[in-house]
Amino acid sequence: MADLVIPDFESPPVVELVLGAQFSPLTKLTAGHFGLFWRELGDEWAEPGDGPPIADQFELFDRPRWDQPGSVELRLAPMRLPGRFTIGHRDEDRLIQVQATRFHHNWRRRQGFYPSYRKL
Repeated sequence: MADLVIPDFESPPVVELVLGAQFSPLTKLTAGHFGLFWRELGDEWAEPGDGPPIADQFELFDRPRWDQPGSVELRLAPMRLPGRFTIGHRDEDRLIQVQATRFHHNWRRRQGFYPSYRKL
């Protein structure tokens, strides 16, 4: 198997990257689980927040796309609880987002430093 080549930029062309996964709903997830997860992360993660869930996305290869660029989407539905839990790193360069169907890890450029894949 060939080695994975990870690009390394002196001046990256982006200000934020997100690595995320979507999965089947965790039907027994509660806000208490978010608190337990936060405690496991340690003192470096000190900026908790709440937000509405990120909508699930599905690739439908056998159907035409209905959401063309410039379209507007309106959803009227009750918010699933718990919603989305966000927790920021004290250095403000990382963010973790957790909800019943997703886990995301964001990396942000701060003060000229941009964390690379290799470093993280």
